[in-house]
Amino acid sequence: MGGAIVLTSGTAARAATVDLNVDYRCTGGVAKTGSPPVFLRTTVTIPTTLNVGDPLNISWRLAYKNQSRFGSPARFAEGARISIIGNMKMTGDWVGILQPKGYLDQTTPLVKGTPLVLPEGISDFAHLDVPGTVKITPMSSTLTSLRRSATL
Repeated sequence: MGGAIVLTSGTAARAATVDLNVDYRCTGGVAKTGSPPVFLRTTVTIPTTLNVGDPLNISWRLAYKNQSRFGSPARFAEGARISIIGNMKMTGDWVGILQPKGYLDQTTPLVKGTPLVLPEGISDFAHLDVPGTVKITPMSSTLTSLRRSATL
């Protein structure tokens, strides 16, 4: 499963995008605390045409797919932070891994098993400097443990 981007050297590129739904079955970590298995649906928005030098911005919208939820592994005060990191493999005329990241501070105190609220979206970008075609393949995602968020 994946998509492709065409990079042109001219300035007539369209701002076209495509949405790709990727479903994940989550089984470890905080997925064991809730109602396993947890199913996530991510909608990955991928630009289909860019000008060379424009940023390639990949964004993921995150949502639970059904009634199963990640559960808090322990007691946490209000403001505990849930973080998620995705992996997007890039091949073709540009090779690498983009890692969309995001977090959300939970708005209520948590006890073990409390359903966790996910960040709505995560994103990452790269600057592509040669014309060509790039294939994009969504890979694994990692939900990090809850921790008390730092004051910024």
